[in-house]
Amino acid sequence: MIQLNGQKVRLKQAVDTDEVDQLYYWKYEEKEQEAKKWNGPYIPEPFMTKKEFRESWLKENELFPHVPFSLLIIIDGKVTGYVSSYWVDRMTNWLETGIVIFDCDYWNGGYGSEAYKLWIDFLFSQTNLHRLGMSTWSGNTRMMKVAEKIGMREEARIRKARIVNDIYYDAIKMGMLREDWNSSNKILKLVEINESLKDQVIDFFTLHWGGSEMVLSSGIYDCSTLDGFLTQNDQNEIMGLITYKIKGIECEIISLDSVVEGKGTGSRLVKEVEKKAKQHKCKQVSVITTNDNLPALAFYQKRGFTIATILNQAVEKARKRKPSIPINGYNGIPIKDEIKLVKEIDPS
Repeated sequence: MIQLNGQKVRLKQAVDTDEVDQLYYWKYEEKEQEAKKWNGPYIPEPFMTKKEFRESWLKENELFPHVPFSLLIIIDGKVTGYVSSYWVDRMTNWLETGIVIFDCDYWNGGYGSEAYKLWIDFLFSQTNLHRLGMSTWSGNTRMMKVAEKIGMREEARIRKARIVNDIYYDAIKMGMLREDWNSSNKILKLVEINESLKDQVIDFFTLHWGGSEMVLSSGIYDCSTLDGFLTQNDQNEIMGLITYKIKGIECEIISLDSVVEGKGTGSRLVKEVEKKAKQHKCKQVSVITTNDNLPALAFYQKRGFTIATILNQAVEKARKRKPSIPINGYNGIPIKDEIKLVKEIDPS
């Protein structure tokens, strides 16, 4: 029996009727059917009896020997959904993949991302397939973000090709090549920034931020001159970069960038700065972000940082020095305030 274990979810083959019946409940009997509003709502799905459904799941149905077409998603000991695959063109090894979590209590918190990554890693590691893809629609932004987070790229957008609730949406095709997967699963080199890397660091900040100047309430910084760490791939391209400033007993993170999210790069860089702070006998590590930056607020709080100060209208003041700071940020939220987060550390 195939079983894949993650930190939050478990993927496994269906081997008994009880598990399949749990899935049947979510797919046909549960009243709200929220998942169907997002998972291909434009595709008619024929009804199946419980007996037919059991037979379809419990029969031998493999992509390749010991590689099933689908696996159940188990969270907190319950069947909550499944990951799947189907051939678009068997002759050219064109395989599409999918995921659905029916229980909306698990739609946030990284459950879907972990389950989908386990599935994609399994398919690439157990087969010789050169690419894996997935299809969705532009209204399903959650699915698009999950696919992007595990390393898929948007490969095609067919405009206004889907109708949901009498509104046209784009059809979206995303995919990952084996070389992409191989590259993303390699451990990146971690290097402390030195003089020989300065030009590359400047180019990185120019590409991603338009320049290396950072204007915060704590000061004005040229990030290309700060101490820090970076990660590089096999081509020595910068994939993540962090800068910091030691200020007495405080170590302030000034910038943190990760080219591909969800690979642990940010966590690894923050840990290096925490080590450096301990070496300098600092008692806390701090970071300032903006009120719109919900991903950053979540990232740091998950890693032991707590909100210490909210500086109202601080970005308005910074914008006078640096007019290029956008008015609106994540999800269209107006960027106005700075939020300082702090993590206490033991310097001993």
